Amino acid sequence: MEREFLQELGLADEAIDAVLARHGQEMGEAEARHAGELAARDFDHALERALDGYGFSSRAARQAAADAAREAGLALSEDGALEGLESVMDDLRARDPGAFLSARPPVIFTAAVTDGGPVTREQIISIPDRALRRAAIAENIKLFKGEN
Repeated sequence: MEREFLQELGLADEAIDAVLARHGQEMGEAEARHAGELAARDFDHALERALDGYGFSSRAARQAAADAAREAGLALSEDGALEGLESVMDDLRARDPGAFLSARPPVIFTAAVTDGGPVTREQIISIPDRALRRAAIAENIKLFKGEN
């Protein structure tokens, strides 16, 4: 905003000073807000990239890890790495080892459900434990996508 424009509108010098001061303040606040949004976006992108390196057992486990990293107040370094993430993940791994795939043995459902034969969609659906059923579906997803 320019002083000349405001003078052309017929505003007094005191009013122009007040308008320009307010405009400067609002611009500064907008720039600070924008910088904060960019920093948050950069942090979120770095966090998502970093979490790709960990094998989580579920989306909920990954979300819990992301929440723990955010709560820890990690800083984004100049090279784009999250300083302290490994410590947060070590703590999470100690508290909840099942959240990481490497801490869980692979579950093979075919032999357990079918006495060694091929598993069917109906057999998987009949597994009473929800977590085991979901894992069996994931292992045999072709049965649920209409493939034979």
